[in-house]
Amino acid sequence: MDISKENYLRIKKLKIKKRNCPVCDSKKFINFYKNEKYSKINARGNIFEYKHILVRCKYCNLIYSNPWLGYDNTNLIYKYSAIGSALEVSKKSERHFNCFKSFFTKKCFKERNIKILEIGTATGSLLKNIHNHYNLKKKNLFGIEPSRKLYQNLKENEYFQIENKFIHELSITEKFDLIIMDNVFEHIEKPTEALEIIKSLMKVNSKIYVSVPNLFKLKKNFRDPFGHSINYYENNIKFIFNSCNLKIVKLKKQYRYLNFVAKIDEKKKLFKYNFKNDYKTKFKKLKKFTHDSSLYKNKIIKKFKKLEKEIKVNNLKVILFGASNFALEFLRHTNIFENIIFLADSNKIYHNKMRFGIKVISPKNLKSLKFDKIIITSDAFLHDIKKNLFRLNISREKIISI
Repeated sequence: MDISKENYLRIKKLKIKKRNCPVCDSKKFINFYKNEKYSKINARGNIFEYKHILVRCKYCNLIYSNPWLGYDNTNLIYKYSAIGSALEVSKKSERHFNCFKSFFTKKCFKERNIKILEIGTATGSLLKNIHNHYNLKKKNLFGIEPSRKLYQNLKENEYFQIENKFIHELSITEKFDLIIMDNVFEHIEKPTEALEIIKSLMKVNSKIYVSVPNLFKLKKNFRDPFGHSINYYENNIKFIFNSCNLKIVKLKKQYRYLNFVAKIDEKKKLFKYNFKNDYKTKFKKLKKFTHDSSLYKNKIIKKFKKLEKEIKVNNLKVILFGASNFALEFLRHTNIFENIIFLADSNKIYHNKMRFGIKVISPKNLKSLKFDKIIITSDAFLHDIKKNLFRLNISREKIISI
């Protein structure tokens, strides 16, 4: 059987188109970052490639993709995505719940008929933690998730009600006391439209809890140093919420996130931000971060090549743990298909399916297999995967983390 790159990295190239700033609608921008061949793989195993070009808005300093994929392509990718689904119980999910708890005591949810909606549930871990910690009933908790695959995994859960919908498909007849967007708002390509829909779902005293990555607290990332098509910092997140008559009443910078609570404020005052001064004083380190990330990417590719040589010279039989976008990049920069016996992944969606032409197995099957090395091809869940492998008594000498 021919298991070459040409046969299994079948890529669909997507067209991109120009747009104005999604926050302030300005047409003026400066190029900031470019990746000529940016790729994503969805839950079905389809690979999409497009130019990932980020610019800085000259007015509000938003770092955003321009040109972008367009609304239809973006929704198509999310519809068959598995974002955040690798591990329901992880260090990452624990961190997100800790942030949420810091804003809401148990007294906040004493009201029996309180209604909470999470937009973009992913694995559902946050709503599950809210259900357990605050002792809320299923009838009080609601979620929407655009990914059909993630929805299928959650529709029979015992913690909250869920629908397979995008935000623009929500019924405005429903009203909620609290609306949650936990690392979701940065994925919304039309943020002002989304906020207007959210306001229509709120009562007079309703609140919104939002968590977004902090532009100035990013970490090095091999695939994309920014991580999203829209990237916020404190002042432009305040600007967009204020422009939609939403007042941020409490904001905290926790871990690498901006976490805040907002409410409707029809008597808003126009806040003027000195974005030019922000650019002069704050964005120097962001330019350095972009430069350092480029060096980091080259360093990782060299590691890939060195590992490829070791595998081929010694004819090693390997397993890749992680079957998503990092694995895609690893396979694109190496040529070791004939040495890979399986992919492993904690995501049940992938189990016993073919991705990159390779069968995906559950981690629990690793103990019964013979292999020389297991390469962790995941960045976001590296810590959790290592813990999992140690629990399975996989020898440390066999584990390679890049």
